Order: sequence, then structure tokens, then C-alpha cells
Amino acid sequence: MQAISEQARLFVRAICFSANAAQQGYNIAEDAIMLSGYLSNQASKKTRNECAQKMVVCAKDAYDRANKSLQKFRTIRQNMLKV
Repeated sequence: MQAISEQARLFVRAICFSANAAQQGYNIAEDAIMLSGYLSNQASKKTRNECAQKMVVCAKDAYDRANKSLQKFRTIRQNMLKV
């Protein structure tokens, strides 16, 4: 019974981690919209580059978080099958 309770706690943490990753994905989408505005409004090359660099950093971080989230759910599922 205690093993199931521990997996439930880990599941809640995984959900929170996953929600955070989803928020990052949303932020990247906002940045992409902003960048497209910069491109259509003839913003300076420096401004466009800064925005694009920020997007790359955020995208890499979001990708890593999404993979970690997936792994957390897989581990919990595997552990539950053992209980």
C-alpha cells in the first residue's frame, strides 16, 4: 500500500512537471508570434536575432523538459506494474 502511495505522489509531481513543460511550449509559441511580427514590421536585425536566439534556448529547454516528463510517466507506469 505504501508503494502505491509513493507512486501516486510521484505521479502528481510528474503532472506538475508536465504542466511546466506545456507552459514553456506556450511561451515558445508566443515568441514565434512575436518574431513573425518583427519580420513583418521590418524590425532591426539585432532585435530579430535576439528573439530567435531566445526561442532556440527556450525550445531546447522545453524539449528536454518534455522528454524528462515522458520518462517520469514511463517510470511510474513501470513501477505500478511491479506493485
